[in-house]
Amino acid sequence: MRSLSLLNGGIDGGHNLILINVPAGSSQHSPALIVLFLVLQLIGLCGSIITVSSAFFNSSISRQPTWYSFLISWIISSISYTLLLFAGQIDLSGDEKQTGVPFGLCVFQSSVVYAAPPL
Repeated sequence: MRSLSLLNGGIDGGHNLILINVPAGSSQHSPALIVLFLVLQLIGLCGSIITVSSAFFNSSISRQPTWYSFLISWIISSISYTLLLFAGQIDLSGDEKQTGVPFGLCVFQSSVVYAAPPL
């Protein structure tokens, strides 16, 4: 077993040490939270696409280019976080024998994830 230690500020201003025992072979991510995160990203992606397309194709709606740029940056961000899902690389079984994510996909996703916030 490995242990994770965290320092918290105590009530009296001191520091309390918290030790959590984590089995060595266990995953640190809950599959339910991963699914929730991906569902929220997909909802945001679909909502942003619907909003941008309805404003773009309706001639009576006038929006500033900044508004379009903002929503397109959210679309890029949502796509970047769901690339592994689209590529079929999400494994929620917790099996340690998985082959891993292809290197090119990993590099592309990490570069887009880190490039999206400045947009």
